[in-house]
Amino acid sequence: MKNLFQRRGYRGLIFLTLTGLLSSPQVNAEAASELVGDWMGTVNTEFESVRLVFHVRDSSAGMSITMDSPDQGAVGIPATIVCNDPAAIKFEVSVADATYEGALSDDGKTIEGTWSQQGNSTAVSLALQEGLEQQTPAAITKLFDFLASKLLGG
Repeated sequence: MKNLFQRRGYRGLIFLTLTGLLSSPQVNAEAASELVGDWMGTVNTEFESVRLVFHVRDSSAGMSITMDSPDQGAVGIPATIVCNDPAAIKFEVSVADATYEGALSDDGKTIEGTWSQQGNSTAVSLALQEGLEQQTPAAITKLFDFLASKLLGG
């Protein structure tokens, strides 16, 4: 059975390489502080829904952004902030040939925008999440092992 994005003409939401997992591109040091936090939204298609989470961080080394696709078990996907104007935000996820473009709400708690990937686009609203922890590959592996043991009786 083809996955959601292959059926829709995508070549897969997430195509990770070892290099992609190990790098975390830095964003422009002038990126808007309003973007710092964890932003979750859902890509809805006629076949299924896939959650996306963008993690925007600010540290002494500068700002960085990664993306997770929890429903696909993908975490820490490197991304960049192409435009940080609150009225014209643009995140780019080059390993997935995808972008997210939107505008920050007046209260700073949502971004209304469009997820585009390999020529296909859909509306996606991102909401700022409180207390959301970024998943790590080790946490996903541990969860997968637990579920496999329960499903396979091991």
